[in-house]
Amino acid sequence: MTNNEKADKFPCFKANGKEFEIQGRQNHYEIIARGAKQEDEEEVNFLDAAQGLKCWKQCKSHHESAFAGYVKVRVETVDVSASESDQLFDRYGRFLSELFGTDCIFTVIVGNIPSKEDTQNLLDDCVILNTYNGYFTRKKIFRSLQIVCGMERYNSYFTMYSNCIKDIWNNKVQFTDSMMISELVKINTDAEEELKGIFSPNGFYHYDFTYKDLKKDLAKRI
Repeated sequence: MTNNEKADKFPCFKANGKEFEIQGRQNHYEIIARGAKQEDEEEVNFLDAAQGLKCWKQCKSHHESAFAGYVKVRVETVDVSASESDQLFDRYGRFLSELFGTDCIFTVIVGNIPSKEDTQNLLDDCVILNTYNGYFTRKKIFRSLQIVCGMERYNSYFTMYSNCIKDIWNNKVQFTDSMMISELVKINTDAEEELKGIFSPNGFYHYDFTYKDLKKDLAKRI
């Protein structure tokens, strides 16, 4: 076996205060910054068989459950013209995009939720939105605004990506409160303690919470 095949390292050198080393590839050499993090390295060159097969060996299958978090918002506008209504929808959609960090209009698909902390953050963002919604309705910008904060569990990432949008769009939740949360959101957040002893037959819970300080500050601006 040659040094090239082993990707043996040449002596390192310094430039501009940084250390570099030369690494051999299948048919060329590359200069790599020493101590560079894995995510800083270049993408796999699949024309290089050594890199391609190394990537293949690192691709491990897993059978973990996948959880898709989502937010659904129902909006009813006040009596305005069609053009004014369109402008309101557009502004509110942009507001949602900024808050949740997604390209969305009225259904925010968050994607895989890997931890309880992520679920709590999603719920906290919904409480923020619910607080602002109180301002929007009191200012008579909208007639009503309703939120569903939920989560769906799937047996694999494949079934999540294949079915989550269909499942979320088709799941019609009928309610009159400002905000509701699903069972999986409830048991993975502080809502479990806040809703202790409450049972819901349809798997969704009333959760009309707001942030008090934010609500008071917004009230001063009405």
